[in-house]
Amino acid sequence: MPWQPAQPYRIGPLFTPPSLEGTLMRPGNIGGANWAGGATDPETGILYVKSTNMPSLARLVKPARSAEVDADYAMDIGAGAMFHGGLPLFKPPYGHLTAIDLNKGEIVWQVAFGDSPRVRNNAALKDVKLPEKLGVEGAPGAIATKGGLIFIGMSFPCKPPCSLVELGGDKERG
Repeated sequence: MPWQPAQPYRIGPLFTPPSLEGTLMRPGNIGGANWAGGATDPETGILYVKSTNMPSLARLVKPARSAEVDADYAMDIGAGAMFHGGLPLFKPPYGHLTAIDLNKGEIVWQVAFGDSPRVRNNAALKDVKLPEKLGVEGAPGAIATKGGLIFIGMSFPCKPPCSLVELGGDKERG
């Protein structure tokens, strides 16, 4: 039996198409590590990737025909996979920073990246013990420096907006 807030939506395997009731997609539109790519340290062979673990709702609508619209269906780009006034349907972390050893094909380390004040400050979570970092969705680019730092820029509210991570370590500094 599906979790109650997810019941109105279509849920299926990877590549389940959009629907009129809305199809839950995870990873979502900017999910995984697709848009911004990663940063590589050529001396160590480590690839650093910011990824997103936030679901999306792929909902179709029947648009009004006009000079600009000649389609039976269109995507509702304003639909979100949220409940209780803006809480994501899935638990955190919503974003990660992952170090991958390209020589071995193994994950070296993975940490929750950033925080989500919009989620953390939601009144419905007032008495809930949350993780130190919720992670943040988004598709920022990364730059690795020879001096052992990785810069990841964010262009929307998150905490911290830019993070420095010691390459090869697991400590995030803000």
